[in-house]
Amino acid sequence: MADSEDHGTRSVVNSKLTLAELYALLDVDEIRPNGAVYGWCPTHENPHAFRVRIARRTFDGFVKVEGMGCGCREATIASALSLRTGRTITADDLLTIVMEPVG
Repeated sequence: MADSEDHGTRSVVNSKLTLAELYALLDVDEIRPNGAVYGWCPTHENPHAFRVRIARRTFDGFVKVEGMGCGCREATIASALSLRTGRTITADDLLTIVMEPVG
């Protein structure tokens, strides 16, 4: 997760979030045969209160990240990951990760 510095504005520009980094941040512990991946939703005080599902969106190949039972979506999850890591992570960062098809 190397960051680079934009010398024109002196701001830090985050490198693109990868699928492997997302799996690590969400503590993925289950991969199903259909390609759906499950970890823990980072938005809750109790870290094991709700599961988060990462799945391939139909046709376009990008991921869809959603809380199971808690209703959290990409923006809420990205905000929680930003707070946890100190790295700026946006909903767009999550929505532009490509997941390879299963099989």
